[in-house]
Amino acid sequence: MFKTKKFKEIELENELLKNKIENASFSPDRFIIKIKDLIESNDFSSVKYLIKTLTDYLTLKEATHCLLRNNTHSTDKNDMLLWTIYGLYRNFDVKTIDCDLKFSINELNLILNTWNEDRIVSNIKGINSTNILYPCNNIRNYYIYPLDIVICGGGNHSQFSAKLKLEGESHISQIIDISNLYSGLEFDGVNFIDINNKNEIVKSCDNEGEIIIGTLFEIGRLLVKHKVYFDNKIKKATKND
Repeated sequence: MFKTKKFKEIELENELLKNKIENASFSPDRFIIKIKDLIESNDFSSVKYLIKTLTDYLTLKEATHCLLRNNTHSTDKNDMLLWTIYGLYRNFDVKTIDCDLKFSINELNLILNTWNEDRIVSNIKGINSTNILYPCNNIRNYYIYPLDIVICGGGNHSQFSAKLKLEGESHISQIIDISNLYSGLEFDGVNFIDINNKNEIVKSCDNEGEIIIGTLFEIGRLLVKHKVYFDNKIKKATKND
């Protein structure tokens, strides 16, 4: 007898194929060149806004999918991006710094994983000027240096509401300094490859989020040479002041 595929399996295969087609049309190099030009002209404010464009896109895209599809695709969730970062640095000596650095929610290039439609709605209703976001015991935010992005590991829905309302104070729980990776890795627009052996793929990028992380990785390679870009709190914590 023929083995028939379940609808969910077919849906998953179609989604993966769609991702590969969409990813093939990306041109990260063009964006990185624009960033490089801005850095060379010392326009760091515009660089910050462009990075924020990418991180906000990932956050809003996932929330939209959750609200309209009643789910978030398991292979393309924003919380998996933290594991992408972990996977890249597991063979490198990186510095992790536990901290409690307070920031306005709007200062952070924050990537959120809003996975529950009911919690999106309830937090939009519940988070307001009389319901202060900080301190919040379940918030865990990981700052990735020198990419200047923050990936949330807890407190996604409350921070999403605060972000939409442009108010609230949040915090960074840990800084992950991956600057040592630049001596061994590079992103070629499709994959993370060994910088000393261009034929060796260290991590293939299977979805849009990972390609954006790769793009931000190469932007970080440029920013790490310009300490003036980074917030004083970050420079002090990473001892780059």
